Formats: sequence, C-alpha cells, structure tokens
Amino acid sequence: MFKKRGQIWIETVIYTLIGLTIIGILLSIIVPRINQINDKSLVLQSINVLNKIDEQISSTLVASGNSRQIDLTFKKGEYFINPQENTITFILSDSGLKYSELGETTKQGEVSVLTLEQNRRYSIYLSLSYDYLNITYDMGKQNKTLSPSPIGYKIIAENNGKINSLNNINLRVL
Repeated sequence: MFKKRGQIWIETVIYTLIGLTIIGILLSIIVPRINQINDKSLVLQSINVLNKIDEQISSTLVASGNSRQIDLTFKKGEYFINPQENTITFILSDSGLKYSELGETTKQGEVSVLTLEQNRRYSIYLSLSYDYLNITYDMGKQNKTLSPSPIGYKIIAENNGKINSLNNINLRVL
C-alpha cells in the first residue's frame, strides 16, 4: 500500500515537471514572436504618425504665421527633433524585429526607414528629412528628445516666414 502511494506521488511530480517543461518551451517560442508582432505594429503606427506630422508641417507652408497642433502619444521608442540636420526621427531600439533590409535606407511615403543590427537585436530608424526647410525647436537649434509618456505631447508647428531663403518651421512642445 505504501509503495503505491509513493509511486503515485513520484508520477505526479514527473508529470508536473513534464507539463511545466512543455509550457516553458512553448513560452520561449511564442513570447519573442508576440514581441515582434507588437514591434511591427508600433513601427507601422510610427510611420503613419510621421506621415501625419509631415502633412501638418506641409500645411503650415501655405502662409507665414500658420500653425498646427500635432498630438503625439507613444509607449515605446523615442522621437528626436534635430534642427541642425532638419530632421524628425523615431528610434525603436533593442527590438527583435528586423523590419527592413539591414543597413539599407528605404522610403515609405515621406519616411525613410533604416534597420541596423546591434548585438543580435535591431534598432529601427524612421526619419523625416526637410532639406527644403529650416527647422528650429523653440526658436533655436537645440535638439529635443521625446520619451514615452502616458499623457502624450502636444507639438505646435509654426511657419515663421523665411530665414536664409528657406521657410522656417518652429516646433514647440506644450
């Protein structure tokens, strides 16, 4: 009688360990795939956001003094406003997603897409480049980094007329 009881406990422990091992193996396969799907969705949303930012900036070019508000909410990655290079860039670092061909820049609408590999992970760069504009941040040439925030950002794009024969678009974060 005692022998059967001990055997039942041993079998229960073995079956539990087998079950937990199978669950662990499945999770190690499924979780990275889910993260890739989430990152792909984030990249596609960010491309849409950058195209909308471009539309808003372009709509201010009609006349000096025009301004538009851009609402920006995101939970992962960072946006960089770089007035020295007249660019707005979204960077998603440490992703398991290889979104595009490594090291080659492609275009999706007005957005340039670049994927770089770093330690078996990927960094995805999405950029808007304004060679035909003079972009400023808060009327200066300092860079601005926007990190994820649960309440989001309100960005004002203002057309301040021409500076050195280029339209000046000033960006401010409220």
